[in-house]
Amino acid sequence: MRTSLLVKVLHARRQLRRREFWSPARVAAHQERALRGLREYASTASPFYRALHRGLGAAPLAELPVMTK
Repeated sequence: MRTSLLVKVLHARRQLRRREFWSPARVAAHQERALRGLREYASTASPFYRALHRGLGAAPLAELPVMTK
C-alpha cells in the first residue's frame, strides 16, 4: 500500500470520528452548507440545472421542482 494513500485514509478517518460527537445543530448547519455548495456547483456546471433552478437559489429543498427519471 502506498504511504501517501494510507496517510489520506487515516486523516479522513480522524475527521469523520470527530463528527460523531457533533450536536444536532452542528450537523444541521453542516448539511445546510454542503447542500448549498452542491446546489451552487450544479447551477454553475450544468446548463440544465441552471435553467431548472433559475430564481430558486434560496428556495428550500422541498420547494425545488421534482424531477423524474
